[in-house]
Amino acid sequence: MITGLIISYNEEDNIARAINSLKKLTSEIILIDAQSTDNTAQIAMGLGAQVFIKPWEGYGATKNYGISKASKDWIFSLDADEEISPALIENIKRMQLVNERAYHFRIVMDYLGKKLRFTEYAPHWKPRLYHKDFYYWDDRKVHEKLVARNRNLVEKIKGDILHYSFRSKEHHHEKIDRYARLSAEELLKNQKSPSWFKRSFGPAYRFLRSYILKLGVLEGREGMYISKMGAELIRKRHAYFDQLAHK
Repeated sequence: MITGLIISYNEEDNIARAINSLKKLTSEIILIDAQSTDNTAQIAMGLGAQVFIKPWEGYGATKNYGISKASKDWIFSLDADEEISPALIENIKRMQLVNERAYHFRIVMDYLGKKLRFTEYAPHWKPRLYHKDFYYWDDRKVHEKLVARNRNLVEKIKGDILHYSFRSKEHHHEKIDRYARLSAEELLKNQKSPSWFKRSFGPAYRFLRSYILKLGVLEGREGMYISKMGAELIRKRHAYFDQLAHK
């Protein structure tokens, strides 16, 4: 009934946890791997996942490719650095799924061992369970969105997905750099040049939004660091855009 779908790149530290949580929900797990240079694909195959190696084309396109490989009607999209909580698994098993509904779940960030309540990484809701004939992903390289073919009906389900996005502060830096480049490529693709205002005040606003408006100050040192990294993402996005635009 449900296919578990994961996309990955160099996630050998996380992939077993993600797959093992999906195995409690379904026997069909598909991994689309963007030519990892570590043991991600081998670990996934050893755990029984169907693994397809494919050059990276962006998050939306990669997820849609994974959907095309699924034999089940329903897709559960899980990031390689996430884990479905036992409570959520039990709730899903008891559900009567409705084709036109996209089911949203609460994502809780575990930041280097601390579950965050505030900052831009505060708990938030995302669509993860959907019928493949009624929904698909747009073609954005980053921050992809689930699109309804007809009506978009949303239902929120209790139970958390735990997100272990960063292995270390160094890894946080690496991911910020990657997302900045992908975001710059998306801006260039859509011919959206950052305005003078965004270039001048965008980083400061991102910091203040995370640290003050989203109460990152209550997270202590982690809140300050995360907010600084958010500002750094904006600065790097603009720098990468300029590099790409002048090639």
